[in-house]
Amino acid sequence: MIFALLPACAQTFSVAFSTFSGPNCVKNKFGVYQTPFMGTGSYPPLTSMAPFLADAGIHDLRYEIAWGKPDAFAFDQIGGTENSPTIDFTRLDPFVHMLQTNGVAPLFATGYDPVPLKTCSDWSSWQAVPDNLTSWEWIARQYANHYSSSLGFKGICYEIWNEPDLSLNGSKVFFTGNQSDYGNIYACAITGINAGASDARVGGPAIAHDTSYLTQSGMLSQPMDFASIHAYANAPGQISAMQNALGSKSVPIYMTEYASYTSFSSTGPNSTHAAAAAFFEDVKTLLNYSNLKKVYWAQWIDDDAGMITYSLHKKAIYNAYKIYQTLLPTNRVTVIPDNSSGIDTLAAADSGIAGIVVWNNNTFSSSVTINLNNLPGGVGILRLYRIDSQNASYIDNARSENLSVNSQWSYSTPTNSWTGTIPAQSVVFILAQAAAGLESHYGRTPWAIPGTIQNENYDNGGEGIGYHDSDPANLGGQLTMKDLPYFEVWTSTDLKNWVMIPGTLALTNGQILFQDTNVANQPARFYQLIKH
Repeated sequence: MIFALLPACAQTFSVAFSTFSGPNCVKNKFGVYQTPFMGTGSYPPLTSMAPFLADAGIHDLRYEIAWGKPDAFAFDQIGGTENSPTIDFTRLDPFVHMLQTNGVAPLFATGYDPVPLKTCSDWSSWQAVPDNLTSWEWIARQYANHYSSSLGFKGICYEIWNEPDLSLNGSKVFFTGNQSDYGNIYACAITGINAGASDARVGGPAIAHDTSYLTQSGMLSQPMDFASIHAYANAPGQISAMQNALGSKSVPIYMTEYASYTSFSSTGPNSTHAAAAAFFEDVKTLLNYSNLKKVYWAQWIDDDAGMITYSLHKKAIYNAYKIYQTLLPTNRVTVIPDNSSGIDTLAAADSGIAGIVVWNNNTFSSSVTINLNNLPGGVGILRLYRIDSQNASYIDNARSENLSVNSQWSYSTPTNSWTGTIPAQSVVFILAQAAAGLESHYGRTPWAIPGTIQNENYDNGGEGIGYHDSDPANLGGQLTMKDLPYFEVWTSTDLKNWVMIPGTLALTNGQILFQDTNVANQPARFYQLIKH
C-alpha cells in the first residue's frame, strides 16, 4: 500500500479588531542597513534611494562610511596629514541632506582607519588602529559638529567602528586591534563627538559575536547611548548575549545588522517571496524584546542581500517591509489561534482602519479561512494583497514587482471573512478601511468647473482611493507631502489625456489622480491620467 503525504487540512483564524494586545506594531523600530557604496562599478547614486525610502516608510538608515577602505565611496573623505587632517564633506553631504529632507534618521558606522592615519599603505591597512588618536578625536568632533551645526541635522547616531571582533579563517576582517585598542578608539571618538554635538548619540561596539569587546574594552565605564550587536538568523541568542554582557548597565540595544538568512544570492530564498514570509516571522519575534529599540535590516540596496537591486528593482522583502511600515496599523489585536501548523499571523487596528498579515511558513500551499470581527465602522472596504511567486516579487516574476491590491470587496456589517489558498512561504495581507475614512475631497469641497485644478490637489484617502501610482520614482523631480509620500509634477506638455469618466478607470502603467469636481453644480469624478 502506498501512502501519500498530504498537506494539513484548512485552518481557521479569527481576529477581533477591538481586542487589543501588545506588543504594538511600532514603526520606529525597524530600519535598514546600507553597506558602503563602492567608488567604481554600476552602482546607483546614493541619492537615488530617496523615493524608495518614502515609499517604504523608512525612518532609520544605518550607513557604513568606510573611511580608508580603498573600494568604498568615501574612502578618501579624510585627507591631509596625520597631525593635520582635513575632511571633504562634499562627498557625502548630498546623501545626508537627502536623508534629512525625507525624515530619515541616520546611524553612521564611523570607521575605518582614515587615509592620513594609516600606519602603512597596504590595501588592508584600513583595518588597523588609527595611528594618531588625537587626530581621530578631532575628526570625530568635526564630523559631528558639521552635521549638527552646519546642516542642522540633530540627533544623529554614531556607531564606533563595525564588527571589531569578526574573524574569518583565523584572520580579523574589519579590525586588527584587540579589545583594549577598541576601547581607546571608542573613548576618543565619544569625547570628540560629544564635544562637536551635544545632541548626538554614540554607541557600539557593533559586534558579530564576541561580547568581550564590550566587557573588556572599558566601554561599560564610558558614556554609551546604545549597545549594538549584529545577528543573522540568530536574534534571540545575540540579544541574550548582549543583555548578559551589559549586566546592570541600562542602555537600549540596537541590532544594527539583521537578516533572516546566513547566505545570500540574487536568486536565492533571501531574494524571492520566501523572504517576505521570513520577514514577518522575525518581526513578530523581535517585537517581543522591549529593550531592543532598533533593528536595521541587512541590506537595503544590493543585488545579493538587498531589499532593492542595484538597478532599483524591488524584491519581495521590500514589499513586506512596506506593508508593515505603511499599511499595517499600530495597535496590536488578538488573533485566535495566534499561529497553527506553520501558518502565522500579525494583526493591528487603529481608528477607522485594521489589518491582518497571514503568512505560510510551510513548503506546501495551505487553505486558510480568516474570520474578521469588529471591522472598523461596520461599513467599508476590504483589500487583499499578496506576496508570492506571482505577486509583488521581482526576482520570482519581473512583471509583478509592485505591491498592489489583488482583490477587494465591501463590507456592510462588522463581521466578514475570507477563505483562500496561501502558497508555500508566501504572504497575504487584508486591509479593512471604514467608509468614513475613505476618499474625501481635498480642501473639503469639490473643485468648480470651469476653473483651475492643481495636479497635486488630488483627493484624500491614499493609494487606490485618492491616487494610484504604478512605481515609486519621482519622475517630475518635485515633492508634495500629503498622504502620498511623493508626487510627480508635470508641465502641460507632459500631461497626457485629461479625461472625465463617470465610472472606473483601469490603467496598467502610469498614475491616476482622483479629484471631485462640480460641473454646473453637478458633482462628478475627474480623473487625471498621467502616462509615463
